[in-house]
Amino acid sequence: TDAVGTTKEVKGQVAFRNGRWSGRLVVNLESLRSDQARRDNYLRQNTLQTARFPEAVFVPVEVKGLPNPWPREGRLPVEVVGDLTIRDVTQRVSWKGEAEFRGSEVRVQLQTAFPFERFGLVQPRVPIVLSVENNIRLEVEIVFRVRP
Repeated sequence: TDAVGTTKEVKGQVAFRNGRWSGRLVVNLESLRSDQARRDNYLRQNTLQTARFPEAVFVPVEVKGLPNPWPREGRLPVEVVGDLTIRDVTQRVSWKGEAEFRGSEVRVQLQTAFPFERFGLVQPRVPIVLSVENNIRLEVEIVFRVRP
């Protein structure tokens, strides 16, 4: 079974102006929670070191698959490419998923995956975690409000 950590503590803004993306999204890593508090504490203290690095930051660089102008409704596959910083390591990552257009809202669901070492993270190997595959999967669901 997969260990699933979730948080709703995401803040930031993303803008698309004159054909360019700007902005950043910040995730509070200290707020990640799963169904096991001991595992959460281990990951926060040892793997993520949230006392020193409490946030993960994503800066989008490119979004593929969105037509111009955007549709008022419907669904489209999208890919968001940008720079993700976890602890003190920044890497370019690609998130793939779907954008759903609902009038002035765009709901985006995206996924990405990478091995622990890509961000200098040590793969947990302790009895309370049992065994951990060397693959971190991240999923996000974000609702954007479109301003005219």
